Amino acid sequence: MVFPSILPSMVAGLRIDFGVTFLGIVLSQMFAAKSGLGFVLIQSVDLHDMPQLYGLVALLTLFAFVVNGAFMLWERHLTRYRPEIG
Repeated sequence: MVFPSILPSMVAGLRIDFGVTFLGIVLSQMFAAKSGLGFVLIQSVDLHDMPQLYGLVALLTLFAFVVNGAFMLWERHLTRYRPEIG
């Protein structure tokens, strides 16, 4: 069985890919969308609405930390019985 042995590496790749994908989604919404958090973020900058801007930045950061932490916990759960190398 190959799948159980590659699962921890696959989860680590998913964790890294999430960050790149999340950044890409927010950036594409900032420049090409008519709705979404990226669009609202750009509107906040244009209207100089600093409380909304800081709130959105905090929300996006919190979401990214929570999802990244979930992937890290999942990866740790999968590798708890793996012997340390090095």
